[in-house]
Amino acid sequence: NAGPIPAPAARFLQWKAVLHPNARIEQVTLAYLPQNVAPSVDAVIVKLHARLHPGLNPPQPETVSINLPNADDPPSGLVFNMDPNAGPLTALHDPDWATARWRAHDPNGDALRYTVEARAEGDSRWQVLAKNLREPYRSLDLRLLPDGWYRLRITATDAPSNPASAALTGSKESAAFLVDTTPPVLSEITATIQNGTVHLRFMAKDALSRIARAAVSIDAGPWQIVDPVGLLSDAPEEQYDVALPLPAPDANAPQTSPQQHSVAVRVFDSAGNVAIGKADTNATQ
Repeated sequence: NAGPIPAPAARFLQWKAVLHPNARIEQVTLAYLPQNVAPSVDAVIVKLHARLHPGLNPPQPETVSINLPNADDPPSGLVFNMDPNAGPLTALHDPDWATARWRAHDPNGDALRYTVEARAEGDSRWQVLAKNLREPYRSLDLRLLPDGWYRLRITATDAPSNPASAALTGSKESAAFLVDTTPPVLSEITATIQNGTVHLRFMAKDALSRIARAAVSIDAGPWQIVDPVGLLSDAPEEQYDVALPLPAPDANAPQTSPQQHSVAVRVFDSAGNVAIGKADTNATQ
């Protein structure tokens, strides 16, 4: 009870007690103020086309187990599970959304809050998408961002456990990812009847992503996958020139001209956007 110890700031404190006859030490208590250390964001991932649903991931409370002490237990007999968010997350598939998840820690065990920012490649400005988050994950509506390449920055602060003058932050950027919510453009769609088959031609072009696949439906029939002229869908612009057999006539359907058929075209880019087009056939020699 003599007041503050006249010792400089350090990691260790050494002390000595002189015991008089018949005296003993029953307890020593030391009060100290630890030096605050900045939190660290260890990893950041961005999963495209995924949206967290509030009902799919209910928050898990922090649990405390009370055990009888043994040689390996802390003196208090308490064991804490300090990372309730370490399990896998379940998300809904949604081409207009992305979900960011990160892992962070604080050497002092301080409570953390997070800020999520986005920056377009080539731009020096960071845009705040969310702040003061408790959970280490966030779903983002990609429709709020112009198409292009982006990076996320996650910043962790230990402000909830420290005065404003002593609070520290740590941050980490994600790898670059592509935001593409614009569907491909279909053009030059023509369909003709030639020798009992439907001869279909069209062009598909996308500004940022490659054309992933195309499918065709004749007279509202099942969708049929078709290949581009080069057989590989590996470019942002593909040309299609295919011949498809006519569907068998339906005896119960109203009779129409054998030369009139409706052809629907559906094209997907690698970002999951879809474009739909249509053409009516006409007879040729």
